[in-house]
This record gives sequence, C-alpha cells and structure tokens, in this order.
Amino acid sequence: MKYLVLCITVLAYVGANPPRLLEEDCGRSVKKIRVFGGKDATEGANPWMAMVLVAKPLRFICGGSLITKWFVLTAAHCLSDGDQYIVRLGEYNRDIHDDNAIDYDVIKSFTHNHFHNVSYVNDIAMMLLERPVQYTDNIRPICVILDPALRKTVEDASTLRAVGWGETGPQGKTSRVLQTLNMKRSENQICALKYNRTLSRSQICVSGAVPNTSICNGDSGGPVGDDIQITLGRGLPKFVQIGIASYHDHMCDNTIVLTDVLSHGDWIYKVALRYTPKQNTTGN
Repeated sequence: MKYLVLCITVLAYVGANPPRLLEEDCGRSVKKIRVFGGKDATEGANPWMAMVLVAKPLRFICGGSLITKWFVLTAAHCLSDGDQYIVRLGEYNRDIHDDNAIDYDVIKSFTHNHFHNVSYVNDIAMMLLERPVQYTDNIRPICVILDPALRKTVEDASTLRAVGWGETGPQGKTSRVLQTLNMKRSENQICALKYNRTLSRSQICVSGAVPNTSICNGDSGGPVGDDIQITLGRGLPKFVQIGIASYHDHMCDNTIVLTDVLSHGDWIYKVALRYTPKQNTTGN
C-alpha cells in the first residue's frame, strides 16, 4: 500500500510556560464507576480509552489514551519503525461492530528520544491522528497535568484505575470487552527487587489492589489514573492520567511498572505544541 506524505503547518514553540493541563476540558465521563478486581468496565466510563492497532495485517497490540483532539498517548515499546498504525476510539465491546467506535489513521508517531528498550525508562510515545477528533459522550480526552507544582497532588492519589483489553487468563486471549482494575501505589524498591533493576524517578511501581490481579499482555500503553481535585475548592474532580502501563513479568504478576506522565509533561507539551496542525475553524 502506498501512503501519502502529509505536510502540515505546525505551531512554533515560543518557550512560554505550559498551562496546568494539556487540555482544560478533560477527564469527564457520563458514567462513573469504581471497581476492585478485574471486571468489565462500565460502557462510556472511559471515553479517553484508545485501542492501538497495526494496520496490516489488522491486529490489536496495545492500549492508549486520547489527550487532545489530535494526539493519543501510548508506550514507546508498543511501536516499531515501518509499521502503519490505526487508533480506534469509542470502542467498548470488540465483538459489536455497530457501536460508537471510530477509526483514525496515524500519520506520524513520536517516541521519546531517550527511550531505553531494556530498562523501559522513558517508555512513552505520542501518535498524531489524520484528522481532529470530534468529542462525544463516548470519545473525550483524559487529563494530562503539565504543572510540576501539582506533583504532591498527583502523588497523593494512592488508589489508581487501569483500563484495557489485555489478557485475562492463562489461555493468552485478550479481552473482548474493556476491563477495569483498581491498583495501588507501591514503593519503587518493591519493583526494583522484583525485576532486579533500579527504577528511575520517571517510573512508578504499582500493584493490584486485590491479590492476584494485574494488567497483562495487551494492556501496555493504556492509562492508569485517578479522579483528582485539580483546583482547590472549585469544580468537580477530573480523571487524570498518572501513568502509562509499561511492563510486567511474563506471568502478569501483581506488581507492575508505569511510566510517570507528569515527569514527561514538558516533552508531551512540546510535541503537542509543535506538531498540532493549525485549524481555520474550531471543532466541538
């Protein structure tokens, strides 16, 4: 298949201080749910959830999260040079083909320059979509905090929620219905001992809130976050992406490592600012 090379006009990075959030109208869903143990997610409760697929042959590989009308966030290790990708938004049940799912071609991918494929440090990537996303009740962005001054607020979130279509049993089959799982922060030393490596400051150690629960193959790249009151005394809590599912052991044991999103806020902001296409008209 031949692919068109798309030339886009980009915004210049002017060195201005980034805002608190990558996108202010974020982290809202029409339905809320809190779940312990791997359970079917409530349809519509995770409208930022993205499915990352290889275009040829079409196959599901990883999760991701919608962060703006143009960009999806995922893990760097999910992407390979030379592959063409599709992002599916609004998906819930993979066996239902008349639902709210919409596919978007990815025209450019950005992996962190310092991603290390052994330690998985800087395991983060952004995918630029072919056209801007129109927000609906089933497709909305997750919150990405950019302001380092909010780090304590983020770190105080101890119970986190992971979402994905990853494997749910020993047969190696990925889930057909979107799953959700509550997780809790653990000391980085716990992951360091388990994986025999020192975690960097930009990685987070977490465990399933219930024994014998964890993310697994296929969940990589997906968002892990929590509802956070970003502005004291004003407004409702927003669902903030705290981590990106990065790696686990081959048994999908309870303890896993995330990429810390806030630690990469400056990188995310600069990529989005530089490569977001200019629009003559505003969308939804």
